[in-house]
Amino acid sequence: TGAFGYLFLIEYLIKVNAFGLNFNTSYKLNTTNRNEFKFANRFNSNISLFSMLKLSKKVKIMPQAGFSYEQSKRDEYQNKPYMESGGSVLFGNFGLGIFLNKLRFSTSYYIPVYESLYDDQPLNKLRLISQINYYF
Repeated sequence: TGAFGYLFLIEYLIKVNAFGLNFNTSYKLNTTNRNEFKFANRFNSNISLFSMLKLSKKVKIMPQAGFSYEQSKRDEYQNKPYMESGGSVLFGNFGLGIFLNKLRFSTSYYIPVYESLYDDQPLNKLRLISQINYYF
């Protein structure tokens, strides 16, 4: 973006036996870049149910399903609202994580359930997010 962004995040996880609930909320505060463009500040919130299944001493799988909400105001150019930006969207999501010792491989699909976008913007489509994590 060519600007600084500050991310504030809070997360809560509760697990009873093999089942759990994960909730997180974040807010990203963006600054203006050298071209006088400012991406809008963004709010995200996620909730998901999961199950941790132990396949062996070293291998666990974690299926999960939940909802994600994203919201932002309009971007700005030269301190004026930038049209065709901003709005909100609710996604349903599901995914699978595989834990191998200290590594985690995961993939999640996000399907738009409800959208309220400003102006004439392309609608959201499926999202696929994959990641690899290493735990210290």
